[in-house]
Amino acid sequence: MPVHIVGNDARSLVDIRAPTAFHTVLRVSGAVSPERTLATARVSCPRYGCIDGSVCVDCVHLQAWRASPELRLYCSIDSSEPVRHWMRVKPPATTVDTRCQAAEEFAVARGVHHLLVFDRRLALAGVACGCDLRRGDGGAVSAVMSSEVFAVEPATPLGVAAAALQQLHIGCLPVISGPLVVGILTRRDLDRAGIPL
Repeated sequence: MPVHIVGNDARSLVDIRAPTAFHTVLRVSGAVSPERTLATARVSCPRYGCIDGSVCVDCVHLQAWRASPELRLYCSIDSSEPVRHWMRVKPPATTVDTRCQAAEEFAVARGVHHLLVFDRRLALAGVACGCDLRRGDGGAVSAVMSSEVFAVEPATPLGVAAAALQQLHIGCLPVISGPLVVGILTRRDLDRAGIPL
């Protein structure tokens, strides 16, 4: 099973020379405290989840904020940001021997469309999407998965990852660090970041 590293540097096996360039501002919500200060608020950060507003006070991405009538923050995102801030850690996964119906039920329960597929040695063996699993006819995931895997590293810029998804016509990129799978980046994650695809 080949894993192709996608990027625009010398280490990459699949060269993406024209990354998607973008700069966008996201509107972020939160819950303001009675003091009505950002430092004491709770914020639904698109990068890090639910965090204290004190983290946002010194964040380089914060462009503006207001406390009333409800808390709103405006945060910038651009194509040079690393994938590690937007990837999903603990990626949903299955094994090559799992039956397609069971894997599809797992994916539906987790609310995901893509599953990483691992072999008996726990090495990345492929990627299966919901469409693949539905046509599995009771067979093993190994029969329907895509065994040619394109992956990125955590430091890969979002613009390169977005261009790879478009140019390779794929829906997700496993994120690997050395021999380890540390996350997954999907089109849905890029949509959450406000990245045009």
